[in-house]
Amino acid sequence: MSPKPNMGNLTVITGPMFAGKTRSIISCIQGLPAKAQVKAYKPTVDTRYDTADIISHNGERIPAQWVDTDLNGVSLSDFIVVDEAQFLTLEAVYRIQNLLQQGASITLAGLDLDYLERPFGQMALIFSIASSVVKLTGTCAQCGGMSTRTFRKSNHKEVTLIGGSHTYEPRCYSCYHGVNLAEKQHHLQDALE
Repeated sequence: MSPKPNMGNLTVITGPMFAGKTRSIISCIQGLPAKAQVKAYKPTVDTRYDTADIISHNGERIPAQWVDTDLNGVSLSDFIVVDEAQFLTLEAVYRIQNLLQQGASITLAGLDLDYLERPFGQMALIFSIASSVVKLTGTCAQCGGMSTRTFRKSNHKEVTLIGGSHTYEPRCYSCYHGVNLAEKQHHLQDALE
């Protein structure tokens, strides 16, 4: 019997906004051996900063390259990191699977749910092919409890609205639903029509 080829590893770090997802991938990279080949990427749709660097909300950063949401141009490396994975397309998921078959070690970070509590983009599919999923929580901006949801503070209805603390805040399940359940149901109904 011949040995199995080296299969890759996919780790997904997820949770709501302000839970430390980006900070976690930066820490992973900083903990790698100096000789490791690392390639970090960020989708061009993330326009919060005018640089391709991956930047956490507290200002930590690592150099990265812009990449489209299909992950065109991502090549095999010892360690591949992609931030803001909720924006990736189905084509990107296929590309990830191909890289895994070549033995790549990949870490993705992204939101699990959109502001209406629906699975964000291809994240549910990405979870299903992952070797491990790490779900982070933050601190609820309303009560100080454990946040698991991202609350949008504006009335914009599009699913993708790039923003930071001026647009979103972390909330626990109770505070997310208790503040304005009727408004959330209205947004969800509009989004489904």
